[in-house]
Amino acid sequence: MRLTAYLCTSRHGIFYFRFPLPPEFQPARKRGHIKVSLGTREPSVAQRLARFLTLAGQTILARPKVRAMRYDEMRGHVRDHFGKLLQDFRERSAATGPVYGVDMDALRAAQALSEGGPDDWAGAIHPEGADGLLRAFCEARGVAPEPEGRERALMLAELQKGYKEYVCRALEVTADLDTLPLEEQAKSLRRTGRVQERKAATETEALPFNEVLSRYFAEMERTKALAPKTGGEKRDALALMSELVGDKPPADMTKADAGRVANAVEIPWRRAPGM
Repeated sequence: MRLTAYLCTSRHGIFYFRFPLPPEFQPARKRGHIKVSLGTREPSVAQRLARFLTLAGQTILARPKVRAMRYDEMRGHVRDHFGKLLQDFRERSAATGPVYGVDMDALRAAQALSEGGPDDWAGAIHPEGADGLLRAFCEARGVAPEPEGRERALMLAELQKGYKEYVCRALEVTADLDTLPLEEQAKSLRRTGRVQERKAATETEALPFNEVLSRYFAEMERTKALAPKTGGEKRDALALMSELVGDKPPADMTKADAGRVANAVEIPWRRAPGM
């Protein structure tokens, strides 16, 4: 690129230095550029400054790309990749049925291959071995540059783990389709019912005592479960209890609260004639 291609001017005649950046240096993997004001209107000064900046930019781009990838980022790439493969396998099995015959043999063979060393495993599943496997994976995931040294060994090991887990889970999906548990739906409904009951009980325990009483008597009236006399006696007794222990939630009541209620209930009997 000619030096003048790095220069442009503003509407006020100020020269700007414009340096293009390759896609691998952009987060969105698209071409971009850096634009810097040179603070001059003199073409000779602008060209001299641009020459230095161009040399500096080209030197930086020529350096080895050694950005280290975090280990958790690496695992995230591998997890997402094989997670999508497993989801596709589940959907395909749900649509067309479990694998069998040659496909089942391939799954079992893949499981056996995943037990070897990372390089041996990569050589068995990719025609170009570990280098080809890593290159294909990095291209698919948009990872640049490709890992080297220790990063390369870590990524290859994670790929083998992901592959092994994918094959194992795919075999489990196939095995589950070989049976038809008739009780599964009933068990699921029972579990859902128990969860809802526990949730309702927890919500009730957190309500103030007077709110619990209000809901209780509303339900009794709706179902006509209490006779008028019995309902009145219950209201009086529970109103007295509310005065003694306060409006705290039932779950927060203590043994001391229970003692106060018991003493209040027993006092009339202790003072009764002949007792």
